[in-house]
Amino acid sequence: MHGVKTEELIMKDTTIKKLFTSTEEGREYLATIVCKILDLPPENFTFEMIHPEIGVNENVVNSEVDIALESNEIVVNVEINSQKRHSYERKNVFYVCQLLLRQIKSSDDYKKKLKKIYQINLNSFNISGDDRFVVVSKMLDVETKQELHPIFEIFDVNLAKIFDKDYTIIKEDKESLMNLLYILVCNKEADLWDMYSGDDFMAKIVEVTKSITDDFDRKLYYDKEALDKADYEEGMADAKLDVAKAMLEENCNIEFIAKMTKLSCEDVEKLKEELK
Repeated sequence: MHGVKTEELIMKDTTIKKLFTSTEEGREYLATIVCKILDLPPENFTFEMIHPEIGVNENVVNSEVDIALESNEIVVNVEINSQKRHSYERKNVFYVCQLLLRQIKSSDDYKKKLKKIYQINLNSFNISGDDRFVVVSKMLDVETKQELHPIFEIFDVNLAKIFDKDYTIIKEDKESLMNLLYILVCNKEADLWDMYSGDDFMAKIVEVTKSITDDFDRKLYYDKEALDKADYEEGMADAKLDVAKAMLEENCNIEFIAKMTKLSCEDVEKLKEELK
C-alpha cells in the first residue's frame, strides 16, 4: 500500500488501551468497533467496563485482561496482540473460561442463563493462513456444524490484512470494519486525515489518538526531569512500575529501562517475568 512494513505501523498495545479507555470519545469508538465486529445495533448497546483483573482463583496467574466490557446480556473481552506467541494464545482462551466462571457465585447460578462471552482479538498477524480479515471460532457439532453450546465466540481480527487492501477502496467504504480500524495501523497523520475526511467522529478520534501518542512519548522517553522530581512524591514507586511496564511492552533494553526509571536491573527483570 504505502511500502511500509506492517509491524512498523501497528499502534502499540498500551496506546490502544489508553485510546479505548481514557476519554468518552475513545469509549464510544471502542463500542462502535465491538458492534461492528459482533454485528450488534449500536443504538441498543450500552456497557460498563469490568475491572481488568478477572481472576476467580488466587492460584491462577496472569488474569489481567486488556479491556473487558459487560452489558445486560453479554460480556466482551478485547485483547490487543502485537506479537504472535503461544503463551498469548493460551491466555486469551483462559480469559474466556475465567469470564464464564466469574458468573458463578453459588450452585444456584448454574440454573441461570449465563451471559455469552465474546473474545475479540485485535492481532497484528494472521492466525488462519488464508485471506480472511476476521476469523470466528465457536463450539460446533463436528458432523452437522451446528452450534450446540452457544456460550462463547472468539473473533480474531487480522489487522495486517489492511495493508493487502487498496487504500482507495478502504477510504471509499466508510462503513467497513477496515475503514474503522485503519487508525490502529497507520502512523502517518496526513493519511489519517485523508482517510477520515468528512467524518467528524473519526476526525475527533484522530485528535484524541495524536494527543495520547504525544503524551505517551513525552512520558516514556523525554520527560526524565519530571521523572527525577517525582522521586520525592508519594506514589512514585507505582509510577516507576507503570513506566517500566510500558517500556517492556515496547521491547526496550533492560539497562535502559533501569536507567530511565531508576529501578534496579533485577527489579526490571522480575517485572519482565511477571508480564510473560
